[in-house]
Amino acid sequence: MPLPDGGRFDDKLPITTLCELGPHDSAGAYHHVAFQVPITRDALHRFLRLELISGNGMIVPAFQPGEAATVHVEWTFDGAILDARVTSDRPLDLLVLLNGCLQPATVAAVTAESASLEQSGWVVHAGVQGQRKGEAAESSLERLEARLRGLPLVASDAPHCVAGHCFRLRPGVLVHLSLAEVPVVAEPRRIEERLEAGRLAMQTRQMRSAGAADWVEEPGAAAWLRAEAERVAARLREQLFDPEVGYYQNRFFDGHFSSVKTMDLFYPLLAEVCNDSVRDRLHAMLLDPLQFWGENVIPTVSRDDPAYGDEVNREPYWKGNYWRGNIWPPTNYITYLSVRMAGWTDVASEISAKSRRLFMEDWLPRHHANENYPPEGGTARTWMFAGNGGRDPHYLWAGLLPLIALEELFAVEDVGEGLRFGSLDPLSWGAWEGFLYGGRRGSVCCNANGLSLEIADWLRVTSDGPIAVREFRREGARTRFRYSAQKPVALEIVWDGRQEHLNLPKRA
Repeated sequence: MPLPDGGRFDDKLPITTLCELGPHDSAGAYHHVAFQVPITRDALHRFLRLELISGNGMIVPAFQPGEAATVHVEWTFDGAILDARVTSDRPLDLLVLLNGCLQPATVAAVTAESASLEQSGWVVHAGVQGQRKGEAAESSLERLEARLRGLPLVASDAPHCVAGHCFRLRPGVLVHLSLAEVPVVAEPRRIEERLEAGRLAMQTRQMRSAGAADWVEEPGAAAWLRAEAERVAARLREQLFDPEVGYYQNRFFDGHFSSVKTMDLFYPLLAEVCNDSVRDRLHAMLLDPLQFWGENVIPTVSRDDPAYGDEVNREPYWKGNYWRGNIWPPTNYITYLSVRMAGWTDVASEISAKSRRLFMEDWLPRHHANENYPPEGGTARTWMFAGNGGRDPHYLWAGLLPLIALEELFAVEDVGEGLRFGSLDPLSWGAWEGFLYGGRRGSVCCNANGLSLEIADWLRVTSDGPIAVREFRREGARTRFRYSAQKPVALEIVWDGRQEHLNLPKRA
């Protein structure tokens, strides 16, 4: 079957070609795993579309000798930064999606004898074995603690800060191995290690949340994580704030700050270490079309930086040159979380709309979910090119772009208790059907007529006008939340059968 761009789509394309094997260390540890399943084109489309919504490589089916397939969840973006309960729902999501794609007769338990990459026809057990309350959180917590306690420390001029590890690709260019979110940048001085402000900020957010430790009732671990968060945040302020530019920067071990402006300079917003002056400066930089703003956002390197798209002789499709300006779904997602943490709701809505458009413009006509996206123009062509400058058209983390739009409709709070849902901005309006929260299926719709949220057998919230609800939670018999509304709104809440009617005045 021909594709619009002249390529071929095999009706029996194995899912193996869509996934990447091997571990990665990103916002937390996560793994991709390959399934080799004979599947039709339409079923593959449905599987990929739904799997993209459910997460980025969040599911690891593990095959133990003599046992059926079990499912484990790694510490990932949502799990690390938001809520372990959300992460624990992912195995159920994946199994539902797979069961919807495969013929029922092919769904069976996989044993160690049949689990071979060379063997076609992999299937996944149609149930989660040994899934008990807190299992995913316990696994996540164990991995998080092991990773944080084992981080390399710098013992000289920057004690107890975390180092980023690099190697030289060619003179003047450093490739950073520590995170998928760290771009390839050129520096005038070839120094092979540096302190990464963005990485420290993400780790501070992970530790400060301590969601997994709270959920599995490990107060000792939670206390350690939160104390460690404050210690690392203090080191951020002491070591990585550059007074000459007025914001946090990566810093080399000889003491000089990196001159390259990358998207991770926004990550300290996650760690809540930015005062009003720093926040104002970052806000202006983000919305400056000569730096990070534009029709396509957010480039990994500022548009006015010498490191941005420096190979000018290449055709426009390659503008951005992989990590030197290209837009990557993980970096967009983390920058979006940073902006949301800062309370810039209008900017968050615009990032949401731009990220959704960037993904859908290539997904709808070609079923492409790209490894990265150009900072200028589109992805109307398909180039299978391995190495620096490539853009794989089937990459699961591309789903983080539409996930940004979905989290404008419904998400757990970044810090503290409760849920957030609804928006006053038409750019964020839409509907999300069939998501999982707390093991229950949910749906949400937000438009000019109001809000409708339902989580099966638990919660229903409706309004007669647009409303943005934040920190929505129950304390004893009382419902607590914050809200914004541009005009008076009638709100109905049905929680475990208990009904409340509220007439709310407008509120900024």
